Amino acid sequence: KVVFNKDVESELLNLDLYETDAGELEDAFVENDNVLVLVLEDAMDNKKDYELTIDGTEDVDGVYEFTAYDNEIPEVVEVVALGTKAVKVVMSEPIESASTKDFRIDGKAVYGTTEVVGREIVVKTYNSLSVGEHELTIRRLEDYAEFKSVETTREFEVVEDKDAPTIEEVSATLERVVITFNEDIDKASISRYNVYYKNGSTKVYPESVSKIANNKVVAVFGGNNALPVYKTTLYVEDFADYSGNAMDLTEVEVKAIIDESRPEVIKVELQKDLRTIEIKFSKTVNVSDAEDIRN
Repeated sequence: KVVFNKDVESELLNLDLYETDAGELEDAFVENDNVLVLVLEDAMDNKKDYELTIDGTEDVDGVYEFTAYDNEIPEVVEVVALGTKAVKVVMSEPIESASTKDFRIDGKAVYGTTEVVGREIVVKTYNSLSVGEHELTIRRLEDYAEFKSVETTREFEVVEDKDAPTIEEVSATLERVVITFNEDIDKASISRYNVYYKNGSTKVYPESVSKIANNKVVAVFGGNNALPVYKTTLYVEDFADYSGNAMDLTEVEVKAIIDESRPEVIKVELQKDLRTIEIKFSKTVNVSDAEDIRN
């Protein structure tokens, strides 16, 4: 988490502004107006020191040190039904894994599948839940620091959902488009063919589309498929919620944010073998340039 002394502006959600030795960044979102949360693809090591580099802003550029520290057990924050075929459990922190054996609905075993995205767990049931009140028992779940939660039972209400997802927000760089929906999206409905733009009459699809939050997906347009620098129309379709409601074709105007800042050398270190020099830049650099010994 990065805490600012004022509200976080939307421009600071651009992942190209950040680089960290803690791992690859996957997402960024705002919490409590002035807190920027940066989400990593993989877990950090507990009690280990890391650095975060910010480059490309007017006021907060620099290298910041921080320590990954976790000494608390995970707790259940919220349980909510996602239509009649899924239940979402929100934890106080990310959970390493979960299976249907970790849950019971109305005292009975759950038959279905689970999906863990950050600190949220979606339990999909093979059979529909009846509309009305139910109870979910959550057994001991383990976080990345190997702390386990206390078994908890929470009530939740099932309401039938007949409305398809709609788009709330789209942000884009030349190679990365993040789409935020008004409700959680079923992973089973996600395909790279759900998103495209047109070059003339030709549809240009991303290399991949993946889920970075339950209501948010990222489409990666790499190489020759990068978005144009001018405003273009993005076509989005067939994303569905957990009740099977799929969205119709939706057109959204987007203009990619162009990263105009240059990479800078921020650290040079001689490795333990005394033969290897590690050079750390303020941002990701082109692999072919990095591997060219002439540079």
